[in-house]
Amino acid sequence: MKGKAFTLIELLVVIAIIGLLISIIAPSLRKAKESVNLMRCGNNQHQALTGLSAYSIDHNGSLPPHPAERIDGSYSVINYINYHQGSDAQQNAKNQGLYYYLGDYLPLVDVFMCPLGRTKDYSELQRQYMDYTTSGEGTVCSYNLYWGGLRFTTSEGQVFEGPRGREDSKKVAGLLLSDSIFNWPPVAEDWWLAHRPRKGTGQFKNYDWDPVYGNYCASFWIYNPNSASLPADGELPIETAELRMNAGYIDGSVRRYTGKEVKWTSNQMYYIPYVWR
Repeated sequence: MKGKAFTLIELLVVIAIIGLLISIIAPSLRKAKESVNLMRCGNNQHQALTGLSAYSIDHNGSLPPHPAERIDGSYSVINYINYHQGSDAQQNAKNQGLYYYLGDYLPLVDVFMCPLGRTKDYSELQRQYMDYTTSGEGTVCSYNLYWGGLRFTTSEGQVFEGPRGREDSKKVAGLLLSDSIFNWPPVAEDWWLAHRPRKGTGQFKNYDWDPVYGNYCASFWIYNPNSASLPADGELPIETAELRMNAGYIDGSVRRYTGKEVKWTSNQMYYIPYVWR
């Protein structure tokens, strides 16, 4: 007796059902993967906070200087782990690269890179992190770094000042780092993001080097939103406002926030979490 075989119609129905199930499950799998990477991102920040705390304990409660501080007291891009350490621009940098201060506590650059970012191979970033004296114009990480007296005014007129030591956080900000969102008009009307937006039809640019300043920026999604989602002054593009982000504080906590829960600074470049004290 012959076994019963599938007809062509039955086979097509099965394939259609499998395709339907995949289309239903795939978004959930992507969301689950994103949640895992968001947790990994938060764990990176927690490790960075632990390293900063260990440095502080060994240096009488002081935090390391900010690597983007200039000799004149101003600050360049607040994502820098190395800033102007090459010989041609040495006169601009007040402090050494971050590895100089934290290499014994945080030897791997990975802790400053969000796994939701673009960079997957950290070998070049690691080289530049360690070789901070010859890394050219600058190397940025996925996080805004706020300590070391970094100072700016928010859109609401509040003065933000990053702590230079643990005791400072009682008087100024307790925020030490957060996933990065910033607008970079000196290069183009682009948004530099630690996370890639899930929605929108904006254009993503895949350059590893800032075309104007030569900074190594492979850790970022370089994003230009479409005209329909362009924000009013101080507001984020619609797709960016929906991102879930992490922020780390001087008490060792890492807290979750969304792109809607940010303040923008008076220079209209950087966005920081509402909770920063």
